[in-house]
Amino acid sequence: MEIEKKSYSFTPEELLHTITDNMLDMLFVTDNHFMIQFATPSFEKGLGVKTADIEGTSIFERVHPEDLPYVQRKVKEALKGEGQGTAIFRYRHGAGHYIWNEARGKVLYNNKGQITGAVFTNRDITERKKVQECLADQAKDLEIALKKAESATKELIQSDHNKNQFLSSLSHELRNPLASITMSISMLKRVASDSEQAKQAQAILERQTMQLSRLVDDLLDVTRISQNKIELKKEFVELNGLVLKAVEDYKPMFYEKEVSLEVHNSSDPMYLQADSARITQVVGNLLHNALKFTEKGHSVQVVVLKNEESKEAEIEVRDNGQGIKKELLPEILKPFVQAEVSLDRIHGGLGMGLSIVKGIVELHGGRVSVHSLGLGKGSQIKISVPIPQEKENNEEKNTPKIEKSLSPMKIMVIEDIADVAEILCSLLQLLGHTVTSVSDGSQGLEELKKFNPDVVLCDIGLPGMTGFEVAQAIRANPAFKEIFLIALSGYAQEEDKERAMKAGFDLHLAKPVDLDHLEQILSKVKASAREIS
Repeated sequence: MEIEKKSYSFTPEELLHTITDNMLDMLFVTDNHFMIQFATPSFEKGLGVKTADIEGTSIFERVHPEDLPYVQRKVKEALKGEGQGTAIFRYRHGAGHYIWNEARGKVLYNNKGQITGAVFTNRDITERKKVQECLADQAKDLEIALKKAESATKELIQSDHNKNQFLSSLSHELRNPLASITMSISMLKRVASDSEQAKQAQAILERQTMQLSRLVDDLLDVTRISQNKIELKKEFVELNGLVLKAVEDYKPMFYEKEVSLEVHNSSDPMYLQADSARITQVVGNLLHNALKFTEKGHSVQVVVLKNEESKEAEIEVRDNGQGIKKELLPEILKPFVQAEVSLDRIHGGLGMGLSIVKGIVELHGGRVSVHSLGLGKGSQIKISVPIPQEKENNEEKNTPKIEKSLSPMKIMVIEDIADVAEILCSLLQLLGHTVTSVSDGSQGLEELKKFNPDVVLCDIGLPGMTGFEVAQAIRANPAFKEIFLIALSGYAQEEDKERAMKAGFDLHLAKPVDLDHLEQILSKVKASAREIS
């Protein structure tokens, strides 16, 4: 059986040219010195150069200078029969820019084993390279995102731990004073009002109520600081005097615990542009913290000095008490972090004092640093606040002139909680004022016409007509223009105070109201001018 032989209408040379002319990849043949002897027409499309211009040139001529050593190494490996015979590098386009090129090569030998040249195919992989680089960038971004997610997860776990620890501490810190208050009330019901037991119970009630108020104030301050809602009332204040006053307030507590307290003031007066109440709070928090962790017989020092180099005022509180673990130092200024956490919680607190210090100091443009050599080796907490270049003499401008009204006044209380209204009226009557109370806003507006008070203390969260609406109605009536309006509320954020002022109140007081503070306010009310310090 004969096999039919096919005949072709073209020669092998014509077939070769047909293939090379229509190749998408670029192909060239070199001599044994790697000079290009033949290049396919696809070079013109791929590299923007004519074959006539590329023939007779070295295969290395158009390689990017940074990639040249790599390409030369790959060629040497091919000559030795090593490597994969593939290289990826940048090749210069006829327009001057570079494209990414994937080259595959094959060394040609004669029948004597001598190199006669090489054949290379080249493919433009610029778009593929862009995709790879894009994917690589995305992989890097993903890796960074994963690391951030891991870090955030750790922070969330730590935050959740801190939250649980805080809630446990809060429960403990609230239940203790509440238990003391409850038992003191029970005691007062069973003993004579002038007995020693009654005096003891009253003292406990006062201390524990102040402790509860401090806890609530700390919680509110942490919230305000975190939301950037603390508004500083800056004025020029003398720092030495401010610190001395704060220290005087704390001396009885140090004396009671038998911890010595020393103050080393700056030799010269030092003026800051600051909120005096907030700086006093900072010093108080530092003293409270130092006292809490310093045992009987030890000492606390308060040092005030001027740093001439940094132009800052520095207040440093040093103690030789419990100290702080080295690993806890970076965390100690964060909210709800405490140096000591144990079941007995002998030191108490919610771990917010130093966080509040940091927030207030940073609002003044300053900073806080904490140092300790470890447990049992005491600690030093330093605050640094910028000193203004010049002290403006505006004390007179910042100090309102107020005429005190020491005579008894007529006061109306608008409060829907009967117990609060009753005790507030009783206290005001003890101060010598004539007092009446109503339980809602509408009734209050009717009673105003009959009672004609000098001062109205009005709750905000009233049923029906809110305290804001009561204030607006009073201010809308010219007959009541001289009344001094005081808002009483458990809502004590800055926006609550601003809203109260806009509604027409002269002053906003947060519950519970301190009687001494209220007495000071009432003593400074001038019914005809409604001015207050």
